[in-house]
Amino acid sequence: RKWLRMHIHSNSFFIPWSVLYVSKTFNARRVDPRMFLGFKHIIEELPPGDGDLDPPKDIDGRPLTAGVCFNWDIDQDFRLEVVQEQDAFWKRLQQHHGVRLTEGKTSEDVVNWLKKPKLENQILYFFCHAESRSLDRGGPDSSAIELTGGKQTTLRYFKLKAPADRFKLAGSPLVFINGCQSASMSPLFYDGWVPYFLAKGARGVMGPVWDIPAVFASEWAIRLFNRLVEGPPIGEAMLWLRREFLLKHNNLLGLAYSLYCDGETRIHPALR
Repeated sequence: RKWLRMHIHSNSFFIPWSVLYVSKTFNARRVDPRMFLGFKHIIEELPPGDGDLDPPKDIDGRPLTAGVCFNWDIDQDFRLEVVQEQDAFWKRLQQHHGVRLTEGKTSEDVVNWLKKPKLENQILYFFCHAESRSLDRGGPDSSAIELTGGKQTTLRYFKLKAPADRFKLAGSPLVFINGCQSASMSPLFYDGWVPYFLAKGARGVMGPVWDIPAVFASEWAIRLFNRLVEGPPIGEAMLWLRREFLLKHNNLLGLAYSLYCDGETRIHPALR
């Protein structure tokens, strides 16, 4: 089956397109989940740009290089093992498929990555707390992530320490900010982070647009990366995963994840 692909050009990233409900009729007592755009179409968002400067769609899998940074406090604070499970997942990819893995724990680790002039990581994955802030609370540059150690680090700090115009990311990474258990998460978060990472040379950004449980966030990431290493385009993989959670588990939380990237981006050649 071929899915309709919605390519949205915008200078702002505060509309959660996947949760828009499009139907000829509406009955609040009988909501049909299939009418949410995110369960019907591949949705990708990117700012207007020069086609000659578009980042590559293929992520080279020979070998795949990835930087992962976890907030290890999440397991301790919520008495979970989700960080351990994700760490073990990436270690398996490293052992069985030759993925070159760089690991971090703190915001300073991330800053050091973003300052490397020849950073070759093709995937940057963060499992952390994240907080978005509106204009009356400092605007997009005041949005923050929280990694191990309990310290919130704002986008303004990253811009100061690793300016986009000085430190480009050689690997054109796909950036996945998997923010969970966050009281103040909203689409406004990406109004600052997406332009910043794209200006640094990232091929795209993805992440949740509202607060989601850590258990679901972890499971979503593991299943998504498991799918991506098989080679399908990321837009197709996300739609497939949303529908799997809906049809098999009656779970709508997959709609929380938005893709600020060309939906045809894929790992090629596939790792398996």
